[in-house]
Amino acid sequence: MNGLNRGDRLYDGFTRLDGGMDAASPPDDAAMANRTAFAVNCVHRGGYVTHRPALVRHELVFSEQEDIEEDFKTGLFQGAAVYYPDNNPPTLVLSVSGRLFQISAYGDYSVDEVTPADGPDNSLLTRVWFFQAERWLIKQNGVDQPVIFDGGSSRRPAEDEIKCGTCGVYAWGRIWYALPDGHSYRATDIVYGQGNREDVLKETECEYLTGANFVVPSVAGRITAIVVPGMLDNATGQGPIHVFTENSVFSCNAPLDRDTWLDMTNPIQTISQNQHGALSDRSCVVVNGDIFMRAIDGIRSYAIARRNFGTWANTPISREVDVFLRYDSRGLLSHSSGCLYDNRLLMTCSPQIIDGQGVVHNGLVVMDFDPVASFRETEPPVWDGLWTGLKIHQVLTASWMGEQRCFVIGRNADGEIELWEFSKSSKLDNEAVPIEWSFAPRQMAFDTPLVPKRLLKGELWIDSLDGTALIIVKYKPDEYPVPLSWASWSECAMTTTCQTEAVETAYHPYGCLVLQARHPQYRTRMELPAPSETCNEATDADTTVGYKFQPIISVKGSCRIKAMRLTAYVDVEAPHIRCDDEACKTVEGCDIDPFEYQIEEET
Repeated sequence: MNGLNRGDRLYDGFTRLDGGMDAASPPDDAAMANRTAFAVNCVHRGGYVTHRPALVRHELVFSEQEDIEEDFKTGLFQGAAVYYPDNNPPTLVLSVSGRLFQISAYGDYSVDEVTPADGPDNSLLTRVWFFQAERWLIKQNGVDQPVIFDGGSSRRPAEDEIKCGTCGVYAWGRIWYALPDGHSYRATDIVYGQGNREDVLKETECEYLTGANFVVPSVAGRITAIVVPGMLDNATGQGPIHVFTENSVFSCNAPLDRDTWLDMTNPIQTISQNQHGALSDRSCVVVNGDIFMRAIDGIRSYAIARRNFGTWANTPISREVDVFLRYDSRGLLSHSSGCLYDNRLLMTCSPQIIDGQGVVHNGLVVMDFDPVASFRETEPPVWDGLWTGLKIHQVLTASWMGEQRCFVIGRNADGEIELWEFSKSSKLDNEAVPIEWSFAPRQMAFDTPLVPKRLLKGELWIDSLDGTALIIVKYKPDEYPVPLSWASWSECAMTTTCQTEAVETAYHPYGCLVLQARHPQYRTRMELPAPSETCNEATDADTTVGYKFQPIISVKGSCRIKAMRLTAYVDVEAPHIRCDDEACKTVEGCDIDPFEYQIEEET
């Protein structure tokens, strides 16, 4: 046995897990030394694993408009957007059952209805589109006339203004939007074309060739998004218009002056990618000059797809978290959404439709760009895994006065729409609920993958312990399909700063208040005893005997896992024992449910 004798002790473990989650590589591969094979509600930033940022619910205040609260909370969610006024903080605008609502997200979280005077839109559609041009937010649903919102009220367009459509974007001084047929798109007049800011809403300029519309081939699928990535060294900082369809991407590089379109000899519209388009405009996230998007086979990077065009390597960038994406319903991915927050990409996953409420998502898959931001060695982004806790309609970010915030529009267990926000300071969901998080490092073979071993004990190191943390450790011997119980215990650290009695001094004869600072704590070498021996139905041996072992660590509370060490000893090739006399084996038990944690169940 490679010079080993029975009873020789072997050690394996981890000290850093800065490589993020990777469920695509074999769990016993050497490259997995600094990665996790599974991670739920975790972050890997800083080299060690801890819980995700907390979610905080905002209490909404409803105006005295009749029935507004019930209609908002229980209605059919259709979409939301951040509206940026000229000189005031941004607000959130939601379309619910065809009606338009505005939330003062930078104020008292008051909710006001701003539906046009001529009545709401179609209340049965599950999907609408928003985009902003200058000081006007445009809502489209592909059926009704658009809604134009100016921050105070909304209206329908005039006869010479923007027409019915779907997705769109404001770029190069014009609104570019798709038409209801799904295969054509057009542009409005240029802003200040006739000397007015409102000109951007109009459609009065000369038409291109025999019509005002650009058309994409039918084989490319329906237009799903129109996006403009950033571009350096030009006047506006914007690149060409990128028109995404279900299967392709087209670039439209039209000049500012529409009169010159007729005289151009090179094509205005060219194909940029002939496969793997985007499925939702909400999930197209611009990161510098790249566009991250939800595609039919996972999450893709537009820049990487173009770089790998013509090679066999044109694959999605989400293989590491495909375990959370592979079963997503294809018909609901048009409702997916994403955003860039705290240098992380957040993308919804696991959609489901709820009658009368709309499409909700059971979690977010999260990519961390932080390893890229270094003057020393530039590392690729890493996946943090899956974040859960809410039934999510949409995620979106807003920025004001240099502060970026990430809002989550969710649906609670009572079927009511709520507003949540990720908090960098809080360590408890909704300021009261300990976050439940779990991860599994690699399978540990103790550098002897073909030598049988018996698991003896384990040791765990933690720090940043704040409050009470319940730690549960399970394990899998070899390829055993379900986790087996090992050990569980609680650790507690009092961290709340308190005030002691006033102390009189020469400078403060009436007493000086003394604050006692209590800091987060750490624990070293917390020992896990030998696991209980049970019969492994698959091998007719003890479950503590195997060639490799994979621990699964779950925590309910706030701490950081810094290291783990497993101890095993060399075992002999002992004769198999018989667990039962059945010719066909049965292994019973439940695997980990990554979507089990819900904040609402704890409140």
